[in-house]
Amino acid sequence: MGFVDYAATIYNAAFLDELIRQSGALSAEIDSILPSHDLLWIKHIHATDQILLHLFPKAHQLNANFDSHRTELTGSFEDWRKKTMSKKRRGNLRRARQKLLEEGSLRSQLVSNPDEIMRAFSSLRAFRHLRFSENRRTEHMQNQSVFEFYLHLAQQGARDGSTRTYQLLLDDVCIAVAFGLCHEEEYIYLLPGADFKRYGRHSPGVILLEDMICDLMKDGFGGFDFSIGDEAYKMQFGTYPVAIQTLARPQTLTGHGVLRSIKFLKNYQQKRSLQQPDGKPAMGGGTIRTILASILGPEKG
Repeated sequence: MGFVDYAATIYNAAFLDELIRQSGALSAEIDSILPSHDLLWIKHIHATDQILLHLFPKAHQLNANFDSHRTELTGSFEDWRKKTMSKKRRGNLRRARQKLLEEGSLRSQLVSNPDEIMRAFSSLRAFRHLRFSENRRTEHMQNQSVFEFYLHLAQQGARDGSTRTYQLLLDDVCIAVAFGLCHEEEYIYLLPGADFKRYGRHSPGVILLEDMICDLMKDGFGGFDFSIGDEAYKMQFGTYPVAIQTLARPQTLTGHGVLRSIKFLKNYQQKRSLQQPDGKPAMGGGTIRTILASILGPEKG
């Protein structure tokens, strides 16, 4: 569908040592299955993914221009809140919540009914349309196939516990939605959306996040993964960065040439970003995709 949150191997952790011991044979088998290509490009992986590094031992590890962010959920919710948020931040959130309460009754809700999830996702889609209207190329939820994929995932996951969808209601009107995956007592936050047009000054999305974390801690979750991206709001929840990398393995002279070009541009980008006062990178993933497509052709790129 043209985007990825994380790329990762799926395996039974009990067999990790055995998989590493057999990685040479597995690597050869994978190479026999892969079609002809110039450059193998696997992006958005955790730097700690041991299996991928063993399956592609000759691949280059390129640092991404961003991290993922995670917070540990330990102790009681109040203890966690005091430990991770400054007094000023807690006060700002308390005042924002009070402003919303002045407009009506406010409650957060874990949504489990398929029809309710459908309504929540329709609100999520509308919120994101307004929020990211100037950058629609990367707002994938406006794509019907992507919307239906995540909706099906949310409805199915609500039955087996593999996903959770939350919404924030003001007088029973949805003003914020959040969707994520559940895995081994970890919540992976993927899709946020809020009515910024009417309530943005009161931070409804952050208020929902706080309520979600409280609910997750009650249910025994030990970690909250904010996924990829360095948005400022993530730092307000006591997160720490987790390095994100791309594995790149050239197979032909063309592939080697492309990889050298990308490394040069990444190095240039890093120097430029250090010089820019806002700290924003001078080149993003879209630029790299353009380079790949222009050199290798649209299909191979």
